[in-house]
Amino acid sequence: MGKNGGQYAILLPMSLGEKSFRKGVYSMAGTVIGAGTFAVPAAMHSMGVAAGTAAFWLVALLILITHLLFVDVALSSANTEKKRFPGYVGLVLGNKFKFLATIAHSAQILGAGFIYLVLGGEFMAALVGNGVMGDVFVWQLIFWVLGSVAVSVGLKLVMKIEGWLTMMLIFLMLVSSGLYFGRIQPELFFVSSWQNISVVLGVFLFSLAGWNVIPEIGQFFKGDRGKTRQAVVIGSLSAAFLIWLFGVMAYAAIGTGLGESVGDLSKGLPSDLFWLIPVVGLLAVATSYITLLQDLVESFRRDAKFGKPLSYAITFGVPLSLLFLTSRQAVQSIGFVGSALTSINALLLSVTAIKLLAKRKDLSRVWRIGAPLLCAGSFGVIFIWSLF
Repeated sequence: MGKNGGQYAILLPMSLGEKSFRKGVYSMAGTVIGAGTFAVPAAMHSMGVAAGTAAFWLVALLILITHLLFVDVALSSANTEKKRFPGYVGLVLGNKFKFLATIAHSAQILGAGFIYLVLGGEFMAALVGNGVMGDVFVWQLIFWVLGSVAVSVGLKLVMKIEGWLTMMLIFLMLVSSGLYFGRIQPELFFVSSWQNISVVLGVFLFSLAGWNVIPEIGQFFKGDRGKTRQAVVIGSLSAAFLIWLFGVMAYAAIGTGLGESVGDLSKGLPSDLFWLIPVVGLLAVATSYITLLQDLVESFRRDAKFGKPLSYAITFGVPLSLLFLTSRQAVQSIGFVGSALTSINALLLSVTAIKLLAKRKDLSRVWRIGAPLLCAGSFGVIFIWSLF
C-alpha cells in the first residue's frame, strides 16, 4: 500500500481502540453513579467530613477490589456469552450457590426498586413544591405507576438515550458541586463522629457498587484482561470522586439544615435554582428504576423460568408492598440495602473468586488469595453487623 494507505491502516484501529476504551470507562462510571449519590451528603452529615471521607474511601477501595475480582471471574468463563451475576457464581460454586445468588441478587434489585420509589416520589414532590409527607407518598405512588408502565412496555427510548442522560447527570452534579462550593462552611470540615457507622457504610456500599456492567466491558475489549481492568479502575475511581465531591460539598454548604429528605439538598443552592437537584435526582432514579427492573423481569423469565404474570407481579409488587409496610426514610433504607444486601452479594462474589483464582499460577499470591479473603472477611463482617 502507499504511504497514505498505510497511515490510515495504523490510525483507524487506534481510533477505534480509544473509542472502545472511553466507552468502557464511561459505562463503568455511569453504572456506579446513581440514586445512592443523593444519600451521601446525609452520610457525611452523620460522620463529619474527616471521618466520612476516611470511611468513604476505604469502602471505595474495597469495592474497587471486588470490581477487579469480578473482571477475573467474568473473563475466566469458558462461555463468552454475557451472564448475569448468579450465572457466574453457579459456574464456579454450583447450582446451590447459584440459587442463593439468584435470591440475594433479586432481593438487592427489589430493595433498590423500593428505594427508587421513595426517592422518585420525593424528587417529584420537590419539583411541584410539596413538602407534606402525605403528598410525597402520593407522588411515590405516581412514580410507581409511571415507572411500572415504562418497564412493562419495554421503553426502548430510555435505553437509547441513557448514555446522554448519564452525561447530563454528571454535568449537573459538577454544576451543583460548584454552586455548593460558594456556600461552604469551613468549620464543618473539622467535625468528626463515628456514630451510625453501620448505616453510613451501607450508604457508601450502595452508592459505589457497580459490578453488573463488568462482563459487558470485558466484551468491549474481547476478553483483554489488562484493558478491562484499566477501564474498570478509571471508571470506578472517577465515579467515586464525583460522588465524594458532591457529598462533601453538599454537606459543607447546608450543614445542620441537611435532614433525611433529599429535598433538603436544594437548600445549598440559589433560590432560583431549587429545581436543579430534583431534576438531577429524577433523571438518575427514573433511568435506574426502568433499566434494573426490566433486567429483573427478564431474569425471572429466562433464568428462573417464571411466567410473565408472576415475573411482573414480583418485580412490581414487592417494592410497592415495601412502600406501605416499611419506613419511607431514604437514607435508612439505602443504608440497610447496602449493608445487608449489597454486602451479601459482594461476599458471594468474593467466595467465587477464592475458589476460581486459587489455582491461577499466573497471578500473584497476594491477588489470588489475599484479595478475595480480604473482601470476604470485610463483607462478612458488614453483613453480620447489619443484622444487629
